Order: sequence, then C-alpha cells, then structure tokens
Amino acid sequence: MYSNIKAELARMNIDHKQVAIMLEISSVSFTNKLYGRTPWRKSEIDFLIKFIGKDYSYLFFEDKLTDGTFLEE
Repeated sequence: MYSNIKAELARMNIDHKQVAIMLEISSVSFTNKLYGRTPWRKSEIDFLIKFIGKDYSYLFFEDKLTDGTFLEE
C-alpha cells in the first residue's frame, strides 16, 4: 500500500509532507498510516482518493496491519 500511494504522489510531483499538511496531521503520522501502524480515518481515505484520483480504498480494507478499522469521526 505504501509504495502505491507514495508512487502516485511522486508521479504527481508532490511530497508526502505536503499531503500530511493538507490532512492536518504530521508527516510522521502520515507515514505511520501508510505503513499500517495506525488506523486511517474515513475522511483521510476519501481525501486521498479524491486527491490522487484513483480508488485505493480496497487497500485499506485488505491490509492486515490496519485491519480495515477507522478512528471515530
């Protein structure tokens, strides 16, 4: 999952730190979410899908590290 999203951001010439700022989280927190160390909020997933323009939502549900769980909104 990490490489797919990171590759799309690189293709768009966007640093992941810029996306973290847009999500109003730290770049460390964003990296932890990409690696599955912390769960995603549904709003964060929706933002990434709209921002990148590709639907990677299936990765969030199939990833055994995040187990498809979301923080409460």
